[in-house]
Amino acid sequence: MIPAANDVPHHLEMPELGTHQFAENLDSSTVSVPTDCCKPNKPSWPRKIHIVLAGIICTFNTNLGSSMPSGALVAISQKFSITNSLLLVLLNSIYMAGYVLGPLLFGPMSEYLGRRPVLIGTFIGYLIFMACCSVAPNYTALVVFRLLCGISASAPHSIVGGLYSDIFDNPSHRGTAMSLYMSAANVGPLLGPLISGFSSQISWRWPFLLAVLIALPGLPLVLLMPETYAPVLYDNAVRKHRKQGAAVASNQRSTSPRRALDPREVFVRPAKLICTEPILLFTSLYIALAYAIMYLTFQAYYIIYQEHYGLSPGIAGLAYVPILIGVTVAFTLGLVYTWWHDKACAAGKSWTQQEVYRRLPIACFAAPCLVTSSFWIGWTAWPGATAPIVPMIGGLFFGLGSQLVYIAMINYITDIYRERSASAHAAASVTRSVGAVLLPLAARPMYRDLGIHWAPSLLGLLSFVIGIIPFLLVRYGDKSLANQTLQASPWPMLLRSDTSGPSHHVRRQVQLLSPSVTVLAILGAIAGVVTPLGLGEKLISLREQGGTFEYSRDITAKATSTASAPTIPGAVGFPVHTRVMSWK
Repeated sequence: MIPAANDVPHHLEMPELGTHQFAENLDSSTVSVPTDCCKPNKPSWPRKIHIVLAGIICTFNTNLGSSMPSGALVAISQKFSITNSLLLVLLNSIYMAGYVLGPLLFGPMSEYLGRRPVLIGTFIGYLIFMACCSVAPNYTALVVFRLLCGISASAPHSIVGGLYSDIFDNPSHRGTAMSLYMSAANVGPLLGPLISGFSSQISWRWPFLLAVLIALPGLPLVLLMPETYAPVLYDNAVRKHRKQGAAVASNQRSTSPRRALDPREVFVRPAKLICTEPILLFTSLYIALAYAIMYLTFQAYYIIYQEHYGLSPGIAGLAYVPILIGVTVAFTLGLVYTWWHDKACAAGKSWTQQEVYRRLPIACFAAPCLVTSSFWIGWTAWPGATAPIVPMIGGLFFGLGSQLVYIAMINYITDIYRERSASAHAAASVTRSVGAVLLPLAARPMYRDLGIHWAPSLLGLLSFVIGIIPFLLVRYGDKSLANQTLQASPWPMLLRSDTSGPSHHVRRQVQLLSPSVTVLAILGAIAGVVTPLGLGEKLISLREQGGTFEYSRDITAKATSTASAPTIPGAVGFPVHTRVMSWK
């Protein structure tokens, strides 16, 4: 039994005024709430295109900046005399740590202050701190600027979903806009190593300067973007009419579609969502897996192609081209599926009435692609036996699979949460960013202890296990949605239990406990994998085929072997497992 609106606890009550109930008729002399706020907001198509492009510009540039140091690690290590490989990984991970902190603030804040001021402020902050990275006097300052840059860059991930939900009622149009957004989010990090790999040969500063120069032309489009969030537009219209001397209906003077900004609620809302909404939790976990593997790839490709194959940073950056091709193919497939689904809807097909079939089938197709890419890269990388292009082709499957996961899952979240999708996206962004911070830190120990074959295989097995999530959502997602009251509350799963009777609190505790236990179990499993790999740094001492390996505390290694990889000037030491390279 779903409780009536009057039975909803006060701390869960949300304004009923939706984004698509924006007042178009506030030109009357009296403003009445919510009677005059029932007409949908219909921006012109040129204005919609402007808003979509502004969101894409913010997303592309902030994601481009996340991977800019990846192709410049050699130059940066030489400039600041860095020999500890973990410190170099920190340049990417600390940026992604900003993606963990920022959405907790910017997502809910955009639902109080509006989308426009948050996007503009954070985009300008990104430009400033990225420019500061290029003039950092020492490595500590560079890391601090990267953190501040990452916090500013995290805003689009939590806001753009809500931004597009504000202006598009049609799910197909909204899905296309979100597909463009996710393509920009994927293409940006993949271009970063390619650009920095060549530009860092001039100077370590150039990758950061180029990131600023690439972003600057889009700044005017972002500055001219209008506000889209209905409650903010409503308040602005009321203030405008009051300044013009218009009267506000006496029985509505104290009515407002949004409450005062509560800092505690700003931070609690995304956390409450991720801990109480199973659908959001598992959707976010699957996105987090694809996202974390992508950022681990920036470290893995450095190990495979520069240290084992001996490629230069610029040539090694070309390994990301197949991933870009996969992203492009996935975007096209997403459009084709949307067209096919719309055609089936128009024909009255009964299966189209189930919400899960609007987005999730392409995520089911993505699952085997992610598994295939990991095993392909792992078991075709044989330095001296196979050309580098062979394992690079595996990136095609990863680009295809990861992009389809993003398109399906991000759209699914937007469809469910609509007006409060910014907070839902903030929760999802934090989840995937945690993976993007932690997994790359395990890259070097994992590839050293397991080798360049079994390390990707481990990721493939993990992808296989987590890949069951979209199939479960297709099977049980509509049943869960049937228990939600989307129109009555933006916290649908919180209202599904019966509030009558003495057992309500017991059921509620179980409901809150189950997802939390799942999260702890998954984190424990990850820790169980990563911790032994880290301990291996101090425990392993190998003597194989005449090669003696000595591991120092800073994880660098010195190897003496006829089978060792070619020396790269400025490259950080890495142990070469001759048992892996001499497979027969």
